[in-house]
Amino acid sequence: MLLHVAATLVLTGMQIYRDIAPTTGFASAFNGVGLPVIATIISVFTVLSILTVMLTFLLGVTASGSP
Repeated sequence: MLLHVAATLVLTGMQIYRDIAPTTGFASAFNGVGLPVIATIISVFTVLSILTVMLTFLLGVTASGSP
């Protein structure tokens, strides 16, 4: 929880909170301060982390269904 609060404080310190897109918070903040390469890296790793979580859940479902 503390890490999440610290990250959001840094995010709102980078850019005015009204200008941050709710769907792509960190990526839009880095785009707003002129760092589009960092925003692209954040977006790619966001997609990869979501896929990793989904695959982990699928692995857990198949393992728990075995007798």
